[in-house]
Amino acid sequence: MRTSVRIRLALTIAATVGLVSGCATEGTRPACPALVAYPAEMQRRVADEMDAAVKVGAAWPRLIEDYGDLRARCRAIAAR
Repeated sequence: MRTSVRIRLALTIAATVGLVSGCATEGTRPACPALVAYPAEMQRRVADEMDAAVKVGAAWPRLIEDYGDLRARCRAIAAR
């Protein structure tokens, strides 16, 4: 993965975290952004591509994991 792509991915994740961090305001119902529902086949394909691209000690998989956690929290908030 090229450095510019990694930087854009990191910035996108950071921006998403910044936007969603306002979801936990006390006393009001949070208004989180709608999540895109990715088809199962696309998720499998991306997982295969990521597995093939991972290098031992790479930092970007942690960002992807954090993004997955963020999506799970948004789904939980939306389900309330």
